[in-house]
Amino acid sequence: MIIKDIQMSNVTTHPLYGKLEGIKVRTLNPDEFITPEDFPEQSMFHEINWVEMPPDTVIPEHKHEGCEEAKIIIYGMGIYTEDGVQEKVDAGDVILTQKGLNHSLENVGHYPLVYIAITVARTQ
Repeated sequence: MIIKDIQMSNVTTHPLYGKLEGIKVRTLNPDEFITPEDFPEQSMFHEINWVEMPPDTVIPEHKHEGCEEAKIIIYGMGIYTEDGVQEKVDAGDVILTQKGLNHSLENVGHYPLVYIAITVARTQ
């Protein structure tokens, strides 16, 4: 299956952390943005996002109650915080976040921080 850019929608707010000031998010939510016959009904994918964070922007602390998340850093650098522990991340890093853990991401570089976020809902 190939998902084309046109099948993704721009998002300006997010239910977990509110308004996305300056942050560009393109999202593919299987429940909303592609037809059911295109996406397997039993799929564990919950949401797929392409995120571009300008310098000095923050995805504030939040948690996913029913989903786990993988972020793949494409470009830039930032500080990822998980349950109060901070760590520098940059291009090529993969962040795996278990459901229920508080986490945030801040762009501390001089260039955009670009990443792909994939959330999955475990059925077990």
